[in-house]
Amino acid sequence: MRVREHPSLEWPESAQNGGMSRASTFLLMAGITLASSSQAQVIWDESVNGDLSGDRFAPNNFILAPGNNIVIASMGGADKEYVHFHLDPGVSLTQIMVQNYVSQDDVAFIGFQAGSTLTEPPDSADPANLLGYCLWGPGDIGADILAKMASTTGTIGFTPPLTGSDYTFWIQQTGDPTDYQLNFVAVPEPGTVAAIGLGLLALRRRARRQPKA
Repeated sequence: MRVREHPSLEWPESAQNGGMSRASTFLLMAGITLASSSQAQVIWDESVNGDLSGDRFAPNNFILAPGNNIVIASMGGADKEYVHFHLDPGVSLTQIMVQNYVSQDDVAFIGFQAGSTLTEPPDSADPANLLGYCLWGPGDIGADILAKMASTTGTIGFTPPLTGSDYTFWIQQTGDPTDYQLNFVAVPEPGTVAAIGLGLLALRRRARRQPKA
């Protein structure tokens, strides 16, 4: 995860006059940035943003930020939904939490492949070409279906968390209309957090060694 400079943050006057070192101020700014990056966000709400794409070759595209990335949508009948998630270097997808599921049909489908599109046709898909899939429903509310997909046999297979860059998910309900809410939970990889911490510590030590004017 990159620590980006926030345009509204400036070095406090006390830092410029020696009351607080630039490194200490940077540490504070970085902490604010890291904390804000883990906020929950609704990345798509069909009641606001419109239907998710039904085209597996042109899915909706999202960059998963560290934290909670929530999709709120409805499906049913012939409705198929395809979403492509990009993971920046140092970020991993650790969970897909079912936060809501309302339907007369207790069984829906979710599967995924690596890449920015999904190659399998929905009417003749070969599970052996999917990284994973599972059936899910109201009994999975509060559960992680990424782990459930990892346990399904007959697929390419994977071990959570998902790292790398691009994955495309296929979500479908062939029965009654279904309202659902999924939370795609992304976190910085441990090595990334450690590297940021070591870098900030080095800055602080360097500032302490500099002679006072």
